Amino acid sequence: MKSNLFSQILAPVVLAAAAVTAIPAMAATSTVKVPFNFTVGGKPCPAGEYSVDFNPMSKLVRLQSVSTSKSFIWPVRAAEQNIGGVVLKFDEQSQTHALRSIQYGSAVTAQLDNIKKGKTEDASAGSAAGH
Repeated sequence: MKSNLFSQILAPVVLAAAAVTAIPAMAATSTVKVPFNFTVGGKPCPAGEYSVDFNPMSKLVRLQSVSTSKSFIWPVRAAEQNIGGVVLKFDEQSQTHALRSIQYGSAVTAQLDNIKKGKTEDASAGSAAGH
């Protein structure tokens, strides 16, 4: 009787609980076109398309080149304003662009470069930022 009770009632409950805990957190992904070469933490990155992945469960954002193996991951915090999209901010100093921050909706990275002053440019999902 005990084995029959387990197979009919408890086994499906245990399997259902395992299925619920195995569901991964859904990450959001957007593609951004950066029309100029830039640096990330002093590392050169070519102009081109980059995927930006945000996982709200881990509170991490990843920037990955679509055409190369370049990939970077940073923690995010709550942004002051939800922009409803993706924006990469760059600092321009002389002819150099340095990635300053990434905002994905209501989440934003801390300042990623160490440039104190300079012109700031944006690249957002689905559009190209020009000079």
